[in-house]
Amino acid sequence: MSAILLLSYIFSCFAIVSACCVVFSKNPVYSVLFLILAFLNVSALLFLLQLEFLPVVFLMVYVGAVAVLLLFVIMMLNIKLADLKSRDVHYVPVAIMFFLLFSLELILLVRTDFTPFIFASSNH
Repeated sequence: MSAILLLSYIFSCFAIVSACCVVFSKNPVYSVLFLILAFLNVSALLFLLQLEFLPVVFLMVYVGAVAVLLLFVIMMLNIKLADLKSRDVHYVPVAIMFFLLFSLELILLVRTDFTPFIFASSNH
């Protein structure tokens, strides 16, 4: 296994884990920090693809502007941690429905052979 392939697997796994941590983190400040980590991992993957300009712009625009702005806004909102600890369990059925729908779409996508449709000429 080549070093570039191994690094791409490592950065991909870290990007997926950090993206999941963005969603499941209870503290919004930690969520933005995980978002910055996800951006860093994706830009490292773009560097491995030998795209020099795109990851630098990606880091400058998203990490340097958007993520820092989100972090600043979240810190200025002064969210109480007691409000964050209250959980709403009435969203669970909706989340399960979306998960099943997304899983069905992924299964259909993987099983598709992507051959072009050949339409027979009609004799009208």
